[in-house]
Amino acid sequence: LLERIKVEDYDGARKFLDVPEAEGFSAITIPLLSSWMDLAQHKLTKPVLMDDVAKAAGNFAPFVYYHLALINDQAGFTDVAERYYTRAVKDAVKVPYRVTEVFANFYQRNGKPDKTKALIEQYKKSNPQTYLLEDSLSFANAQVPDSAPIISTVQKGVAEIYFAIASVLYSEDLLPDSLAYLNMARYLRPDFPAAQLMLGSVQEQMGNHQAAQETYRSIDAE
Repeated sequence: LLERIKVEDYDGARKFLDVPEAEGFSAITIPLLSSWMDLAQHKLTKPVLMDDVAKAAGNFAPFVYYHLALINDQAGFTDVAERYYTRAVKDAVKVPYRVTEVFANFYQRNGKPDKTKALIEQYKKSNPQTYLLEDSLSFANAQVPDSAPIISTVQKGVAEIYFAIASVLYSEDLLPDSLAYLNMARYLRPDFPAAQLMLGSVQEQMGNHQAAQETYRSIDAE
């Protein structure tokens, strides 16, 4: 699947998504991956709505909402994207920084600096010990909207799926499994600082310090 997506063979990729009675993460990711393929092939003529998938996902509903926001955002369905982004950050205590970062970028691109600042302040209030906000606050204070979305290609969108799964596994201390999904994410997006940082941490905790150093050094200084 990843090989086909990497070379933009989306018809070939679809063959690997025909999984009857998918279970676990696959029951969530396969519908999302199918929508990414539709987007890649310019088949999305209306917003992608998967509230049934989100409902069935239980605690992983915010993950589904986030990726529905990404797909609709890139497809140009801005209002629907904003609705799903908002649902993804509803639980301010549990929302990952990555989701906040991408949602803030969405607001900034769409000329809503006040909402950008409010979103970042909400994250800061829920995570007072965070060290991730300095750049975001400078970004929020910028007067010119940033025209570049963080997730700008289908490959990056799919990489984001595997990074999100890796993040869940990492939080549960399932390091070998997290390592596998991080490698999947980086296969599609080698220059992926968030994934590289987590990968280095996983390698470090697994005792592979030389690999961890190489991974940390590979992160773009910008």
